[in-house]
Amino acid sequence: ITEYEQLALDTIRSVSGNENRYVVVPAYACSDATVADYTLPVDSASDKMIYSFHAYSPYTFAMQKNSEGGHSNFTADDKNSIAWQFKTVREVIDRQDKKVGIIIGEASASNKGNLSDREAWFEYFFDESYNKYGYATFLWDNGNPDPEADDGERHGYLNLSDNSWYFPTLIEKAHKSIYGE
Repeated sequence: ITEYEQLALDTIRSVSGNENRYVVVPAYACSDATVADYTLPVDSASDKMIYSFHAYSPYTFAMQKNSEGGHSNFTADDKNSIAWQFKTVREVIDRQDKKVGIIIGEASASNKGNLSDREAWFEYFFDESYNKYGYATFLWDNGNPDPEADDGERHGYLNLSDNSWYFPTLIEKAHKSIYGE
């Protein structure tokens, strides 16, 4: 992936007007699990590279179906898992001795009919990512809010038919965690 990203980055930089454009680079599959083996490409621009990863963390709470070993309660162990993930990503990128921004390109906690636990996840996750580590976080919305759906991916937040939130308290928790309001 690094060879491919190096070629892509060099190509982007070779186009007039792109010499100082910000460029986002992900590790393999945008996974934090691969970051330890990932080497950032070499950039000719100074401080214009952004590392991106996805964080459905911890997987057993945020994504995995309960029938397949997942769980619905947001626990202290889940908080520790998130804290470890964010710290590890920062340490690995910092060891490469480059000034690189970090964003979470996708994050969410699947709807398992567990609104209060998801509220706790939103509050903790967004506070930890933004306030402790400075990671901008993008909420993943696949349009499926149904807790009974059997696909493990129930990440619906914005109802596009009427421009309302399916779960406004989740958005409020994220907003309050980031902005303190």
